[in-house]
Amino acid sequence: MRIIAGTKKNQKILTPKGTITRPALAQVREAIFSSLGNVDDLVFMDIFAGCGSLGLEALSRNACYCYFVDNHPLALTCIINNLERLSFQNKAHVFKRTMPFGLKNLNLEHKPHVIFCDPPYDQNLIDKTLNALLKYGFVGPETLVLVEHTRREVPSAQGWHMTKQKKFGQTIISYLKLTVRSLPENLS
Repeated sequence: MRIIAGTKKNQKILTPKGTITRPALAQVREAIFSSLGNVDDLVFMDIFAGCGSLGLEALSRNACYCYFVDNHPLALTCIINNLERLSFQNKAHVFKRTMPFGLKNLNLEHKPHVIFCDPPYDQNLIDKTLNALLKYGFVGPETLVLVEHTRREVPSAQGWHMTKQKKFGQTIISYLKLTVRSLPENLS
């Protein structure tokens, strides 16, 4: 697996051996970043990060910062090694948290503009994670949340609306934003 574009184009992304992660395919990453356009100076958050391929791609394309969140020791080691190899350690922070409840006491210096959410398939984590992102203040009116899922588990949490959806075989990427009604009073 390699970075697709940006300052680290063609650089290898290390992945943990075995099946503990499911890295985003190059086709999926390319489609996501083509739809996002210019990501200069945006803050990203990659939750259920695995090897961190989406966050690393964002940093290569000049995102100003990325938070990586995962709970598996091999995935975390892989993310840290990738950040060091690509010289991104000053533009990132790695958190060991069990999702989605690990968001509760997670303090970020910068609120993310884009959040990648790629939970293990078919474990009913999508809506719980969306609810936690809202409950703990990680999203605002302009925050875009991209959720990778299958047809069997579609985001349906209240307070969110789908702005776009892209399908890649069995993999679906849903683009979500908060509905105005779901915003806390100080954000609307």
